[in-house]
Amino acid sequence: MPRTADSSKFYEWTVICDSYFAMSLLGCDHFEHIFEDTGARSKHSSYEFLYPIIFNFKHGLELYIKGLGAVDSHGEYDGNHDLRKLLEENVKKSIGTPTSQIWDTLKNNIWDTVSKYYYGTYLDNVDSNAHPDTKNEAERYPEQTNRTCYKIEDIYKFVDNEFILNVKSDINTVKSFLEQAKRDIRELNR
Repeated sequence: MPRTADSSKFYEWTVICDSYFAMSLLGCDHFEHIFEDTGARSKHSSYEFLYPIIFNFKHGLELYIKGLGAVDSHGEYDGNHDLRKLLEENVKKSIGTPTSQIWDTLKNNIWDTVSKYYYGTYLDNVDSNAHPDTKNEAERYPEQTNRTCYKIEDIYKFVDNEFILNVKSDINTVKSFLEQAKRDIRELNR
């Protein structure tokens, strides 16, 4: 469902998503000592902090795609939370426009990485694309309203520093392509 963005908020559309990425990256950087650094009460806080790390990444990604779409289509964005549909919708809207190549390139550069978080295959115990997170909520709630979404189970068995370094690399990779698309779209819309 298309929504109209407030044109006075275009700056926020492109900065708030960076804030979500920044918090996700901070979580990655402080993963080993997050219990001591934050005073978290859980005895297992290090692997439990995977939830906000991934949620902030996916939410920042959602806002980035919506924001780029709002700037590119002069104020409209899709209100859903489905990362695949949001990206595909922007690619489709751009066909025949000066930004078509930017959206195609962006999708081609980020989808392999983003799809791991969309389908949950970034988790060692999820090995298929059968259960997408179409509401972007797998890491947001302990119980999802989307019952077909992938399940996060037994993360204590595999979430360690190496795992988090891979997540951090994914975040930085996706972020760099989004930033390039933002610069390119902004340049074309001047």
